[in-house]
Order: sequence, then structure tokens, then C-alpha cells
Amino acid sequence: MLREQCCTRALEREQIPIVHKNGIKIKVIAGKVNGTEGPVRDLAIATEYFDVELAPGKALEHFAPRNCTAFAYVVDGSIEVLDKTIIQGQCAIIGEGDFVRIGSKNGSRFLFASGKPLKEPVAWRGPIVMNTQEELDKAFEELDMGTFIKTKKPVKPS
Repeated sequence: MLREQCCTRALEREQIPIVHKNGIKIKVIAGKVNGTEGPVRDLAIATEYFDVELAPGKALEHFAPRNCTAFAYVVDGSIEVLDKTIIQGQCAIIGEGDFVRIGSKNGSRFLFASGKPLKEPVAWRGPIVMNTQEELDKAFEELDMGTFIKTKKPVKPS
């Protein structure tokens, strides 16, 4: 059975609802499409995360939450967004707004995400992202010592 990992939550393929409409297939992981809500909820910020397949000549037209930044990462094929062609392996940062239109002349598959910008500093190296260089250095130190990932110990009944 395929397991898809998202936001540190394991999801079974069957848990992800699919919306089909006019040559568009949308796997709704987080957020809502046409009243269908994804299984990933209760995040720190309102987030949308969709896996979208467009048939040739089709376009996703979606009202993203206002004041959110959206992006589309092309997994297969190419898309047109804001009068630019984005090819496989590239990402289009759509920016803030409330209406998104992503089309494809020849068909495509892409990941669409939107969320409210946190406007926090980012320190990034390899697989770890923190807010400051000091936090990043500490994280790698903990990673080397084997203490980076901490789990809760079960509480023993008294």
C-alpha cells in the first residue's frame, strides 16, 4: 500500500479526495476545492496543497485565500502562468492575490500550494531550515549527536 508523507503526517492514498472537473484532476491534500476538503487540517496557518493534472488545453482557475502567496511546481509537462511558460522541474511563484489561473497547452501535472507568508527570516542548509544561523548550527550539532529528533517518552502510571 502506498503511503504519502505530508507535513509529518502519513496519509494513505485512499484518504486523499480527488475532484474531477472538465479535464482537470485535483488531489486535495490541504485546503478546499468545490467543497471538498483535504485530510491535512489544523496547521499553524491556512494552507492549500493540491496535486493537479491538466488535460491539454485546460486551465485551473482557483480563488486562493487573499493575502496568501501561491506557487506551482511542475512535475510533468509545462504550464502557463502570468504569460510565462514554466517547464518540468521549475517553480512559478505566483505571489499575493486572490485569483490564480494556470493553463497547459499540452497537458501537465503540477503541485499547487498557497499560504499566508510568515515573514520570518530563513536560514537553510541541506535538509534543515531554521530562522537563524545559530539555530541552524545547533540543529546540525544535535543531528551529529543523534539528539535532533526528540520523541516524547511515555508517562509511567503512578
